[in-house]
Amino acid sequence: MIRRGIPVALMLLAGCAATPPADEPHEHLLPAHYPADFRAAVAAVEERLPRLASGDVTERGEFRDIIGWLPQLAADTDMPRREWDRVQAAARALATADGQAVDATAAVATLREVVAALPADTVVEVL
Repeated sequence: MIRRGIPVALMLLAGCAATPPADEPHEHLLPAHYPADFRAAVAAVEERLPRLASGDVTERGEFRDIIGWLPQLAADTDMPRREWDRVQAAARALATADGQAVDATAAVATLREVVAALPADTVVEVL
């Protein structure tokens, strides 16, 4: 019985030692291509969309990441729910289009409209 308890006790002690002290800020490790805010995410979508035709796997993966983050970044603003719903639909359309410029045009236009409707002093909560 004691032999079984020793490994468990060691794991618990190791886990406690690995936990940062409460007074140290906890940093979230975000990828380099994570946009600063919703406006930056929309700009990144517009910038990257034409480059997807190159077939670069990394570029395509980062594009998918950004469109996946669009709803969360939009939620971090004070935009109305109706506008957030439009962002969600546009992100889904972009994911479905899989970088095909013709299919993505309407979704990008929607994102542009939402950004244009945001007040210049829109509050953005950065994690």
